[in-house]
Amino acid sequence: MFGSRSNQKKAIGWLGAAGWLCILAAQAQEVRTCGYTHYNPPNASQVQAFEQWLDQKITAKSAKNTPPHQEAVYVLPVVVHIIHNGEPVGTGTNISDAQILSQIQVLNEDFRRKTGTPGFNTTSVGADVGIEFVLASFDPNGLPTTGIRRVQGSKNAWQVADDAALKAQSYWNSAQYINIWVCNLQGLLGYARLPESNILAGVPVTPQNPLLDGIVIGFQQFGRVGNVRNPFNQGRSLTHEMGHYLGLRHIWGDRSNCTGTDFCDDTPPATDPNYGCPSSGRTICDPNQPEMFQNYMDYTNDACMNIFTQDQRLRMRTVVENSPRRQSLLSSPAFLPPVSNGNDAGIEQILQAQTNDCESGVAPLIRLRNYGNKTLRKVTIQYQLANAPAQQVVWTGDLPTLGTTNFSLPAFTNQAGRRNLRISTSLPNDSVDVNQANDTREISLNTLVVTQLPQAFDPTHLTSLAALPNGWAVLNPDESFTWELATLPDRKALNLNFFNYRNIGTEDWLTSPPIDLRQSQSPVLQFEYAYAAYQNFDNTNPQDKLQIRLSADCGLRFDTVLFQAAGVNLATTLTQVKQTWTPSSPSDWRTVQLDLTPFAGSSYIQVAFVGINDFGSNLYLGKISLKDSSFAQNTAQYFSIFPNPSSNGQFSVAFNLPQAEDVVVQLATPDGKLLWEQTLPQTQRQIYPFLLARKPTGVTLLTVKGKTFRQTQRVLFP
Repeated sequence: MFGSRSNQKKAIGWLGAAGWLCILAAQAQEVRTCGYTHYNPPNASQVQAFEQWLDQKITAKSAKNTPPHQEAVYVLPVVVHIIHNGEPVGTGTNISDAQILSQIQVLNEDFRRKTGTPGFNTTSVGADVGIEFVLASFDPNGLPTTGIRRVQGSKNAWQVADDAALKAQSYWNSAQYINIWVCNLQGLLGYARLPESNILAGVPVTPQNPLLDGIVIGFQQFGRVGNVRNPFNQGRSLTHEMGHYLGLRHIWGDRSNCTGTDFCDDTPPATDPNYGCPSSGRTICDPNQPEMFQNYMDYTNDACMNIFTQDQRLRMRTVVENSPRRQSLLSSPAFLPPVSNGNDAGIEQILQAQTNDCESGVAPLIRLRNYGNKTLRKVTIQYQLANAPAQQVVWTGDLPTLGTTNFSLPAFTNQAGRRNLRISTSLPNDSVDVNQANDTREISLNTLVVTQLPQAFDPTHLTSLAALPNGWAVLNPDESFTWELATLPDRKALNLNFFNYRNIGTEDWLTSPPIDLRQSQSPVLQFEYAYAAYQNFDNTNPQDKLQIRLSADCGLRFDTVLFQAAGVNLATTLTQVKQTWTPSSPSDWRTVQLDLTPFAGSSYIQVAFVGINDFGSNLYLGKISLKDSSFAQNTAQYFSIFPNPSSNGQFSVAFNLPQAEDVVVQLATPDGKLLWEQTLPQTQRQIYPFLLARKPTGVTLLTVKGKTFRQTQRVLFP
């Protein structure tokens, strides 16, 4: 992960909860931070174990006296999964073969320190790592392949929170292939899974989910030709991430003030990451050793990187020789022709399992292939969900060599939670399978708890965010600041501390459980929030934003915006602040009610409360309720709209305010575009008719603002 560049900000975090991910994020300012040490601080016993192991390895290697250039060159197989949005090849996210091949070339230039390429350096500690990367020649089924898979994704853009869903789009056995997913990452350049090992200090020993092992890179940061974006256009994002995949740490050891270590003695100590393209290395830690900003494991620009050191070489080769799903790559069948002499049946693909994560019913559909040179007439198929007892069924038919057939397994029910489904074949034609490598496929199933109305979220009853109501969840894509529980003078609430955020544009989510609205007639969402607009020194206001998004497909896409406000339009108090702010009275809060009637009858909806940072003040979220009731009745205390839907652009607003005051009436699109505005003087209980000269279409938001209140309702224009 590398330094901030151009008009963007890169932030890197190591996600402990997600299974030790290294994340490389692109944001809007030239600052980059890393949360690795906050979430995964190395302990003294790990450091001691590593130093003892390293000393033993160095001693053994010195005794052999084998020069590095005489050691074997390791060749590792790669599969590149292009998760695109349906564009023609070479367009948009569906990047060209030439762009993919240029990235593989960059990897090999960098890891082999090839003369005459940008990967060459003249430093005395610079190393040829002796590792090469080659696109796979054979797929997991033993069939010829280019090593490039193109799959139209189920989403147009992806986040770290979508990690499992993204990798389920296309996956090959991570013990046999380095999986690299290239897609449209929202706000991210890429991330990688660290290796598993009980040898290297600072590397996890808890078993990981092999279905998630690999590297994800944004499509405009992949390669050095084609659709790449300066200054991430030289392919070094993947070089850096591949270093993490093979066990390297950042050169400053993920600690500040010269206190960290990357366990490599020949990388000079560094106080913090370097950014951009420095003209010389800092000497803060050691006046005699300038920091090695050219190292691939620093944060400098693509064009300024060109060094792996000898100790980094030793560390990566040790990982390849010892770590699970790294060592096995050396004997991968990716470069070998298929074995087909005899009875050989296998599962080519699991075509379907769940309709979506809200369905507890599982009905696997598989594609069975005959890889042998004998007609397949019978095979036993086993299927097992997590640690449940394995089940089996026998397929019979008449399948010629390399023929395929789709076969449905018996349906079963999955309990709530995430579990792996493993399906395998055995005893083709009641004989030994001559090639068991293609027998097994495995996918991850996730079943959510579907609830009914009413649903309530009340922070008053929370003791911590670890005790959220069943099905509610906080999503923190950058693993930095996120929703926190705040105790206020008159209540508890969730809080986003935008004032202290690290990265502009960061999103933090609170999501509801899936809710079944098939029996609902008039569903309503009501929530309360508080926010004071921050005033910069130049009297401008940061545009901190609150969005309420809705998913009608069990959380696959949150593409409906129910509510959106930012900056002064988000504020619940007229007071503008120049420091952190805390609501102190009920008048600082605003209650918003949103009509969900258009979604009545839906099988599964989910609501997301999304805070988007712009370095402003604090945002507070209070009680939330989803219930089935009359929308007009719940909002009559301020105003009601009729007819709704509007008739030919005409509608009336009946006000019911506690006292007469000037109000501003605004009509806007759900994404915040103002369509019309009017000020009504001394309004209390009047009824005002409105006729729009230019009638909008679809859902709009009508907002009424007074001195001490603001309320929004939806208006439908057929």
